[in-house]
Amino acid sequence: MTKTKNSGPAPARKAAARQPGIALALAGSGGAGVMTAGNMLLEAAAAAGLYGLMVRSSGPQIRGGEAAALLRFSSQPLDNLGDRFDYLVAIDWQNVHRFADEIPLDAASLIVGDPDQGAAPESFTRTGAATRELPMKKIAKSIPGSWPNMVALGLAAGLIGLPLATVKKIAAKSIKKSADGPAATHAAIEAGYAEAAAIAPAGRAAHIAARAEGASDASDRGRHWLITGNEAAGYGALKGGVRFVAAYPITPATELLEWMAPALTAIGGVLVQAEDELASINMIIGASYGGVPSLTATSGPGLSLMTEALGLAVAAEVPIVVVDVMRGGPSTGIPAKSEQSDLSLAVNGLHGDAPRLVIAPNSIADCMLATQWAVHLAEALQAPAIVLSDQFMGQSRAVVARPADVAFAGQRKTAPARVNGDAEPYKRYLVDASGVSPMAIPGTPGAAYTADGLEHNERGIPSSGAADHSAQLDKRERKLAQTDFGARWADIEGDGPIAVVTFGSTTGAAREAVERARADGIAVRLVSVRLLAPPGPNCSRRRSKASSASSSSSRIMAGSSAAISSRTSTCRGARSASATRDRCRCGRRKSTTRSSRWARQGAKHEHRVRHRYRHGAGHRVDLQVRLQADLVPGLRRLLRALVDHQGAGAAQAAARERRRGVGHRLLVADTGLHDVLRLPRRARPLARRGDRPQGRAPGPDGAGGQRRRRRLLDRRQPLPARLPAQRRPDLHRHGQSRLRDDQGPALAHHRARLGSKLSPGAPGCAPFIRW
Repeated sequence: MTKTKNSGPAPARKAAARQPGIALALAGSGGAGVMTAGNMLLEAAAAAGLYGLMVRSSGPQIRGGEAAALLRFSSQPLDNLGDRFDYLVAIDWQNVHRFADEIPLDAASLIVGDPDQGAAPESFTRTGAATRELPMKKIAKSIPGSWPNMVALGLAAGLIGLPLATVKKIAAKSIKKSADGPAATHAAIEAGYAEAAAIAPAGRAAHIAARAEGASDASDRGRHWLITGNEAAGYGALKGGVRFVAAYPITPATELLEWMAPALTAIGGVLVQAEDELASINMIIGASYGGVPSLTATSGPGLSLMTEALGLAVAAEVPIVVVDVMRGGPSTGIPAKSEQSDLSLAVNGLHGDAPRLVIAPNSIADCMLATQWAVHLAEALQAPAIVLSDQFMGQSRAVVARPADVAFAGQRKTAPARVNGDAEPYKRYLVDASGVSPMAIPGTPGAAYTADGLEHNERGIPSSGAADHSAQLDKRERKLAQTDFGARWADIEGDGPIAVVTFGSTTGAAREAVERARADGIAVRLVSVRLLAPPGPNCSRRRSKASSASSSSSRIMAGSSAAISSRTSTCRGARSASATRDRCRCGRRKSTTRSSRWARQGAKHEHRVRHRYRHGAGHRVDLQVRLQADLVPGLRRLLRALVDHQGAGAAQAAARERRRGVGHRLLVADTGLHDVLRLPRRARPLARRGDRPQGRAPGPDGAGGQRRRRRLLDRRQPLPARLPAQRRPDLHRHGQSRLRDDQGPALAHHRARLGSKLSPGAPGCAPFIRW
């Protein structure tokens, strides 16, 4: 019943021969039963003792559309689909061409389709793959009670080399319990299996068939697990002690909640479906505050909404776990596709200094260990933990080796009951060397405290004092920086001068690429990072060598009127009128030009910051930024921009702030930061010739200005008549080389005394000086 449309497949290319196992894709329209057939095929492979992986792919439609089950089988563990597919079996061709990028074929591939459903799309045939026709729908109609997807299941099992008896046994467990259901299904599977013998070339699946025939169900029972990443994460959370879950359904994290709902009930836990993501994370914060380890699951849009509550958990030191199953973004993005798009948000997304734990599993099986470890770390360190999974791991189903059973000894540090005779009141946020303070469970006698988002002292009483803020910031950072995370921070495989560093679901593809490189004689090691925040092992030791500062991130301590601006404070003694002859106490000349105040400030800009590196003490500061040598690149670039160059508009904004009486100071208290920032050896002027001011409009009190500087007009008033060119006054001869911003009236009086005329302006417009 099969027809050949072109010659048989050409010899496989070298890359195909080196790819272990067999990759097969089942495709069709939504509702054709593609996923059902794929799940049965994967389960049959597991029963036969094989490793396998099935990735679900579908269109953006809620119902209908296109669907594809992407599978790969091997006698060795699998973490990715490989770089090519051996077979493409299409029940129909409705919108299947949209999977052309996800199903790479070559001349050694084979396409099998139903001729009654149309021809194979050109996006597949142009790859050179051989094409066969099989009328699956007609075969199914000839067997009453059967379906085309069962014919496709038998065909796929025959192409792979799975035992027919195993496939029929798995199908019997999955189909509906009816009188003629099993018989019709088995007949359809047998029909498809028989067609595979005529389609598949000899020897293609020999090693798969040999492994499947040699394995028995009894010998492999319990050694392999058939599981998804979401199910593994839920099981790891239960093993870690989670007993309360609140979440709002969102693709692709919904399956985790669906699995945990009955599992939690069986062990005495509770799952609540909240009205939105904000409610869900606030619910788990409240439950954890009450002493119950809690978790929520979401994806990128939900994590964006949860950031403020994550900051609350950091400030109140309440342990929670957020499982983020990442998908394509931004906004609604692509819910059914995988993307590592929340990495920056998870690691750097919270406001202020908010140290947290970010853990990324690197495989479907590792989702269990990573989530269990996240619960343990969150409880032990009293900090929120984010688990970065993704759609590939979360919704893909795989046959994996049973993960190791790991038990963590640590648990939450609780406060005992206190009696009236205790000398000191309970200090919930006690500052000590470890950074982890005893957390009282509500109702503990003598240990009542307030946990909110305001900064506080050791007793939890809100405080705006700089000393309390600095102490609590250091405490929250220190408890993570000083923790010994052991060898679980990353998986390091192999040895060699070349290292491939990766994280998350890309680890599987990177691992196979490294194995191919080793087969070619290249010594390569693989480093799959599991702990993304805090960064790296022995981080506290590196930080102590890099700087004497105690914080590893930017710290802002300012009054209500202070803010980061483009202007830094000048050194003491650097405000004399003759700046060209002034020297700092470090011996360096502060300025080399006197063309204009803005140019002089640009020439001194670099020196001011360098001076603070050398003489950090003894300067009045309203803004304090303490940095480390291992600063995040984004903040490093920001500070470099402040040090290196700012436009005239930013400089004018700084001048306006100074005129309002707002003083800003920038202090970088890190002697090693100079080399990290790579400050320029030659300063760039803040204002260049031709730059147009972007600031204030002059009025009667704003007529002052600098030489060769155009004044902006009040755009609310009509433009005045243009005056003829006038001779510029020689201000240097009259001792007015440095005019302050508040000397407008004095300058007007000086111009009037010299005989120059004031522009009358338009009716209703105040007079102003025109240069």
